[in-house]
Amino acid sequence: MIRYFCVIGAAAFLAACGSQEPQVPEAPVKPGTIQAPATPSVSNSAELSRDDFNPKFASWLELELGMDIDTAEPIIRERFGDDIQEEGQLSFTIERIYSANGRTVILATQEGALDDSISAQQLYAEFIPDSPLTNKLEFFGLRHKCRRGDNPGQWTTQLCP
Repeated sequence: MIRYFCVIGAAAFLAACGSQEPQVPEAPVKPGTIQAPATPSVSNSAELSRDDFNPKFASWLELELGMDIDTAEPIIRERFGDDIQEEGQLSFTIERIYSANGRTVILATQEGALDDSISAQQLYAEFIPDSPLTNKLEFFGLRHKCRRGDNPGQWTTQLCP
């Protein structure tokens, strides 16, 4: 019985005094200000297609059709530029482009190599969904920019002079 009166008394006391915990004011919410994050992509990625790349130029990468993306990407990084030590201003970038149909494109670009005919090269590797957790390589090709010739500094799938 004493316990009952103690609990009732404590509840009445707390109700009269208010909560001892500090109250954090809520931040005002402005409708329509939340934006979804942008899908990872490369500028002008919509303009890229398989026709812009030559599969024969990429044979030295030793990629294989049907290869899983998690196996192919380290090979691309190793053979295309991540660990290449060279004099000059060699730069390497790699980006993933995700499409609405589930395809993933890896676009790897190497620029500034000390080569008398090629100033840059770019790999396009397209992967298709194989299961909910894997993507398989369906196409890969290479293009480059020539230092001289008819269109120096422009992407081409032709041999550079």
